[in-house]
Amino acid sequence: MRREAFGLLVATTLGGCNQIFGLEATTAIPDAPDAPPPDSAWASIHLGFLQQSFDPNTTLPQPVEAPFPDLVRLEVGPIEGPTVMRTSDNGIVTIPPDISGAPFRLVYQRQGDAVREYQGLKPDAHVIEALFGPVARVTPPVGAGFAITPTGYTGSHSTNRVFTVGTWTEGTRQGAPATALLDYDYQPGITSSMSGALGTPAATDRGVLVDYTLSGSCRTATGSTDFAAGASGPPHPAVGGPWVTSLANPLTISNTDSNSVEFNPEIAQFGETLRTTTELYGFIPSAVMPGFTRPADFTTRQVALHNPVMIVLRSCSTLDSNAAVHEPTLLKDKLTRALYSEVTVSRIIAGGAPVDSGVAVLSLGATMFNVITTIALPIAVKLQAGSSAPVSLMAADDAPFPATTGTVMLTWSKYKATEQADFWEVTLSTVNGTNINKKRIYTTTTTQVTIQGTDLDLGKHYLLEITGYLGRPGAATGDFRTVQGAQAISVFHPRTFLIQ
Repeated sequence: MRREAFGLLVATTLGGCNQIFGLEATTAIPDAPDAPPPDSAWASIHLGFLQQSFDPNTTLPQPVEAPFPDLVRLEVGPIEGPTVMRTSDNGIVTIPPDISGAPFRLVYQRQGDAVREYQGLKPDAHVIEALFGPVARVTPPVGAGFAITPTGYTGSHSTNRVFTVGTWTEGTRQGAPATALLDYDYQPGITSSMSGALGTPAATDRGVLVDYTLSGSCRTATGSTDFAAGASGPPHPAVGGPWVTSLANPLTISNTDSNSVEFNPEIAQFGETLRTTTELYGFIPSAVMPGFTRPADFTTRQVALHNPVMIVLRSCSTLDSNAAVHEPTLLKDKLTRALYSEVTVSRIIAGGAPVDSGVAVLSLGATMFNVITTIALPIAVKLQAGSSAPVSLMAADDAPFPATTGTVMLTWSKYKATEQADFWEVTLSTVNGTNINKKRIYTTTTTQVTIQGTDLDLGKHYLLEITGYLGRPGAATGDFRTVQGAQAISVFHPRTFLIQ
């Protein structure tokens, strides 16, 4: 493996020859520098995608690691010191011994994304971002789409969703006419990617058209057809198969325990009493991939927190809704049944922007889903610069905090000591009126993060989002890939602060 070259002086001992020729023993120059450390003293970090592919003709393959193709920044350094630039060799980042010998931080940024910083990584850690679908993607051409006509269909696709499986997307045709034909444009603004950039479907991709009915607070699938999505035009190819309307048995959901998401008393610490609940039932691509990889999107999916890549067949604004639901055959044969449940509270921060805090659980099952969780919630959030008194971020927005060129320690506690989080993400954002802009995302396995004072600008307002993750037990040893059991997150926004 390639290493940086160190300048050194080499002193050769010629003792054996000196004895032969009667010369004085030769010794090393007294202040000669030490030899460079051996390769074993260097640490390596694996950095890239954990990528899940799909082929309808084979068993779902195991996820694989793939290097990021779009890194624009990569640095390492001590947690309380400056960073130095590094390079990635096929997803491997080498860390010099003078940095890896103590707690260090890895800083990277992908094109168009926020800066990410991992603190206190273990050597040989696997730092990943989950990606469903291919790494390389081609933007769909203007005019791409599908003319979908299910056989045996009568009625109107008045409430519809079109999904592609493999290159995971979803979209809808608004105002569909009352005919069997659904003419669907596969275009930005209509079609949304569930993971990564929107790309043209691969040759083996499948498409699924689903119709829904609206009843009370629920949108429930009533029928579907699946089709070959590998050729999307233009022009729109004619596709479709038989219309299927079978219903699955009602589901049984266990969430009535006092520690469940719905009745969790700890959410009262967020300072609001009005709770919003959302439940999504459907299929996810893989049971062994990290969940919670999609950003919040209330408009499309009625969710306020990070949520999974999922083909949603039922969405409700109440939990424990056990109505029967239609399940497309393709999904039942290839994917994993899952239930996503979230409970949130919202508040308006200084400046007028709304923020949501809460708890979400991703449960897997066949007919029984248990959404009870022991995910830890953060409390007692504080900022401290050097030896100065800590500043609480639990009382009021725009808490004043002094500018510093040193480091700032962010700390928090778990609401209950017995609760768990395998790791935490802390998102630091600037606030300008109602605009919230992500500046840096920190990842740690402890309940503290070190912020460089030079990253906090005088006169600016800042917001923190602290997210705990459960169901990733390898994080403590640096393995952010492994998923085990039900996954859960807790999201908390403490009060904003102002650098003065």
